[in-house]
Amino acid sequence: MLIFMMAEFVINLNHHMKLCHVLGLFFLLFLMKCINATEFKVGGSNGWTAPTNQNALNYNQWAQKNRFQVGDSIVFVYSSEDSLLQVTREDYEKCNTEKPIRTFKDGHTTIKFYESGSHYYLSGNRANCLKNEKLVVLVMAYRGSSSGTSSQILSFIGGAGALLSSILPLVM
Repeated sequence: MLIFMMAEFVINLNHHMKLCHVLGLFFLLFLMKCINATEFKVGGSNGWTAPTNQNALNYNQWAQKNRFQVGDSIVFVYSSEDSLLQVTREDYEKCNTEKPIRTFKDGHTTIKFYESGSHYYLSGNRANCLKNEKLVVLVMAYRGSSSGTSSQILSFIGGAGALLSSILPLVM
């Protein structure tokens, strides 16, 4: 009886160790992704405000000088008299503040990009939007030197997930 209990302990320990290794790999992949991410402050030291100088660099010119990728974040810092709206392309073009996708009023909003494509933001104050307090951010796909690298990583994650799903029933 004692031998069976010891054998079961060793078997379970072995599965726990495999589970720890798989979870460790997932953590390492997550950490690698976080290290590559960049945080951008919209408007630099001025923050998110209505432009007062016609010759000043507008937010879209600023965005075009940067390269945004999935995993990156942008930070909007603005006064309590302003707000930030995420909107559709149509609402962006018309400075329509009536039906935003998301509304932010905290004065310090961080938005992390989980999808590539165009993302549209404007001031919750329509008068400020008409003064060009609005921004389009074009987010590129995953970082990497080639699409082959991304597919290898995704393939690895899929394989690790399959291994994890085969180990979990044995552990529980």
